[in-house]
Amino acid sequence: MRVAGGRDTWATVAGFVLALGLCLYYQAHAVIDGPLRADAAQYAKLAINLLQHHVLSSADPGSAVMLPESYRTPGYPVILAIIYVIAGQDLQRFYALALTVQALMAALTVVFTFRLGRHFLSFWPAFIASLLLALWPMAITQSGYLLTETAFGCFLMGGLWLACVAHARTRLPLYAASAALLAYAAAINPMIAPFPLALAAVLGLLGNRKAALLFVAFIAIPWAAWHVRNDHLPQASESISQGHRLAENVLIGMSPDIKRYYNDRGSPEGESVFADFHHMLDLHDRQPDAFYAEMWQRVAAQPGKYLHWYFVEKPGDIWFWPVIQGAGGIYVYPNIESPFETNPFYRLTAAISITLSSILLLFAFVAAVQGVVGWLRGRHRSWSLLLLSLLFWYFSLLYWVLTPDGRYVTPFRGVEFLLALRGMVWGATAFRDYRARAAHSLSRDAAGAGMSVPGPNR
Repeated sequence: MRVAGGRDTWATVAGFVLALGLCLYYQAHAVIDGPLRADAAQYAKLAINLLQHHVLSSADPGSAVMLPESYRTPGYPVILAIIYVIAGQDLQRFYALALTVQALMAALTVVFTFRLGRHFLSFWPAFIASLLLALWPMAITQSGYLLTETAFGCFLMGGLWLACVAHARTRLPLYAASAALLAYAAAINPMIAPFPLALAAVLGLLGNRKAALLFVAFIAIPWAAWHVRNDHLPQASESISQGHRLAENVLIGMSPDIKRYYNDRGSPEGESVFADFHHMLDLHDRQPDAFYAEMWQRVAAQPGKYLHWYFVEKPGDIWFWPVIQGAGGIYVYPNIESPFETNPFYRLTAAISITLSSILLLFAFVAAVQGVVGWLRGRHRSWSLLLLSLLFWYFSLLYWVLTPDGRYVTPFRGVEFLLALRGMVWGATAFRDYRARAAHSLSRDAAGAGMSVPGPNR
């Protein structure tokens, strides 16, 4: 697929400008109730402590005791620390500049989506997929929070695009750049770390061993250093460890009750559910073996409940629209004012996005099946389509086990939209081929009977 030309350049610029303008307008007019709260506050503290004390810690800056932690990886705090320096270490300027940088990252993600799509889609499907991402409400709202999703999506889509460019040009330096971007994406969100290793395995099977080794090195070496560092942390920091965070994700992911009562913790049922949740986390920190034994006992005691959760209810949540762990809808934190409530254009885009979400997911599912099965059967040799299809299934399986949420799926929406447009193109082509075969069969039968049959367009 040709990926260069004047029309592609203008589409790239148009997508960037549209996404940047929508994000900046939203940020200028949205009023968030306590923007530096919960996770956002922790990321800000991590950045400041990393800069001022050279310690990755979410303790209040200036605290007498500042325990190093591994609960969060350093990728996003490093970005915020750089912004904090540029802002002159002034908190207000830092917050404003961080949101502007995230608007730029959101716009770049739209650009990467279009350029990536042009490796296996014609112009209009790739352009439409990028426009969908630029207009997607949660891609816009999440640029207004100091949370990882916008930065993660930018590095992820940039790495995927460079992987496709490297494959098309067979250039080892481009593979290295792709591996570096994907490795940094993993430093922002460690859940993606195994995917570049799977990518390396595919490259090895295709005979590109040098590129495969690059992906392994860029992931394995930093993560080995990270785990060595974590192994030497004080025992007192167990509750702020990466293992504790994984246990949280597993617990939330296996419990339908947490989803139901997340925003109703004050009710008697909600209090009971979250008291048990914190009891299990405490058990994990003190006795990990007892924690996993207790989890297994619960599944064995109520198999029907967990079978229904994992195979009926939870699959629908993986690519679900709204935020579960947050304010709900398209908001992680409550918005006092929002263009999506007051501006007709933003309200229209939200309504259209909600309507299209299930349709887009259906076509993306079809394309992801075709992308893998078609490759295995030799029906296509599109590296880009295979790459996106593998990532679609990786994300789906990962969050089938862990915690599905509309917040976490946002960085992967570009992948979903590109696959959805590929599925639509494939469906339209299959339908045209079917009509052509049916018309040909009808004409042949009519000719055999000595009849004249009008063409399908008459």
